[in-house]
Amino acid sequence: KIDCYSMIDDLKTPLRKLIFNNSTKMEVHLEDGRVIIIPLFYFHSIKKLTVKQRKNYKIVDDQNFIFQNQNEMYNITQILGNEKYYSHSFIDNMD
Repeated sequence: KIDCYSMIDDLKTPLRKLIFNNSTKMEVHLEDGRVIIIPLFYFHSIKKLTVKQRKNYKIVDDQNFIFQNQNEMYNITQILGNEKYYSHSFIDNMD
């Protein structure tokens, strides 16, 4: 039995790329060759993006990714199921 939560602390492998082959799943490719496939129903805000918007992402600090048309940053640990500790939103304006 693999404990994903213990893997979170040890995960140092950088993100390499994201692939969206269809509207229901996301492939997260890691530098060490592993591929994690996850249903988008766990990421409602990504699921709402168009195909074109999903292709417009950026990897930040090897462990996070963002989309140009969104104000949320995602961490690799969210892919492994511990999003409550790594969910971040940007502040649009600081009036």
